[in-house]
Amino acid sequence: MTCVSASCPSIRPCADDDVGAIAAIVNDAACAYAGVIPEDRYHQPFMPPDEVRREIEAGVRFWGLFEGGQVGRAAAEASPPGSGEGAGQALAGVMGIQDVGDVTLIRHAYVRPDRQRAGVGGRLLATLREIAAEAEPPRPLLVGTWAAAWWAVAFYERHGFVLVTPEEKDRLLRRYWSIPERQVETSVVLRFAPPDAI
Repeated sequence: MTCVSASCPSIRPCADDDVGAIAAIVNDAACAYAGVIPEDRYHQPFMPPDEVRREIEAGVRFWGLFEGGQVGRAAAEASPPGSGEGAGQALAGVMGIQDVGDVTLIRHAYVRPDRQRAGVGGRLLATLREIAAEAEPPRPLLVGTWAAAWWAVAFYERHGFVLVTPEEKDRLLRRYWSIPERQVETSVVLRFAPPDAI
């Protein structure tokens, strides 16, 4: 059954008006890192709107899963700019994709805490995997996350990603990410391994 109602979730590229909502979701969801990732790497806001804009300027394309809302012009008029509520729908989760050199990276994957474990992240990841699969020539799909964020590692593993070796992780993080050395030390990298490639 196909959902055609305005209240059905939709996945689409985020717009400039969504930057504030992206930052809000990242910062709310990143509270899970408190006391888990190294104390010197955790801060709030975890990603202010200016940092979201810098990531976009660096080539990160944010996609969002939008839910709920009204139909028609009243919905658009009821959605304040920067609310992440285009067409009356609220942003439930965000995930970025970035082509760097000869690979594609999944970046900044966060879901509103009240929508976690409801399939939002899985749907976003499936969409971005499809986008990455269309690249010619095919490119490896990588994601980096905090080593201590066991729930994030488990999420990616459930969706077909496998951990690379610590040596490969260090090489990949230094080559494709612009992060401090301390973050390299405390992170892992997973590579998408389609079932036919395993």
